[in-house]
Amino acid sequence: MAKEAVKKKLAELKKYLLEVWAEVNPQKGKVSWPSKNEIVSSTMVVLVSIVLVGAYIGVVDFVIQYLLKKVIF
Repeated sequence: MAKEAVKKKLAELKKYLLEVWAEVNPQKGKVSWPSKNEIVSSTMVVLVSIVLVGAYIGVVDFVIQYLLKKVIF
């Protein structure tokens, strides 16, 4: 009984992997690479986001630190 269950699970796994491979097969279609302008603009969005989030976290940290110092001392 256990062997049959294992065989069934392996068959399901094989079927699943074949379906996934059929969807992501790299030879089926061409890869569409972003242009230089798209890469630069995406990079700028990421960098600006990092700066804004870092500034926000810094301000929140400063405010919490200030409030805790006033409450404790």
